[in-house]
Amino acid sequence: MEAGRRERRVLARVTRAAWRLEQAEAERRWALCSARAEGLSIVGIEVVLHQRQVPHERWVLRGRVPPGEEHESR
Repeated sequence: MEAGRRERRVLARVTRAAWRLEQAEAERRWALCSARAEGLSIVGIEVVLHQRQVPHERWVLRGRVPPGEEHESR
């Protein structure tokens, strides 16, 4: 019973996280389209955004885990 509740809580958390990621991607696309419409360099914006990320975020954005932070499968 407790395992079922825990599983539902994790599923709810993962679902909310997925929704937030979708919203963030939609916002990113909107911002880039707006910048393009105003004549700004999209490549320049992407370079600046990439430089502002801490190394860990770069790994996460590429779908990888930084060395030393691998998680064991259970």
